[in-house]
Amino acid sequence: MNDVLRRLMALLKQYPEIMEQIISLACTQTEMLKKADGEGLFNIVKKQEELVLQLAGLEYSRQELQACLEKAYGPAAGVTLSGLLPFVSSEIRAEIEEFLICFNKRVRKLHEINQDNRVLILYALQFTNRVLSMVGPAGKEVTYQGKGELKEKREAASLRLNKVV
Repeated sequence: MNDVLRRLMALLKQYPEIMEQIISLACTQTEMLKKADGEGLFNIVKKQEELVLQLAGLEYSRQELQACLEKAYGPAAGVTLSGLLPFVSSEIRAEIEEFLICFNKRVRKLHEINQDNRVLILYALQFTNRVLSMVGPAGKEVTYQGKGELKEKREAASLRLNKVV
């Protein structure tokens, strides 16, 4: 079972590098949002997708290794990584605890950056909506139809007719 633990630790050591790359891209994304650089944002998002897929692959492997450990040590299925701590040696426990601390710091940092980016995006959308309301058709309500047609809302013909003959 030590082999599985060693493989798990080797796998966990790959997380910080990928997380740092994701954080770096998120910071770059913030700058792109501030500059309103659409092409730059597109490229950043593509790179982020690639890193998230790498992270998903690592997570899948981690879950497989953790399932092996659950069978060997007996904790309930689906236990968290910190739930394995009582079942491993003190050396491995220290490594896992260090990993969890560093990983949680990176997740908090990424969350903060994403919150900032979210605010920037909302401001940009509000600005765009204000501009559209200023340059849109004045006094007319328009509705886009499911087929992509633009139909103006009009009064019924009977209301426009002069009923005095």
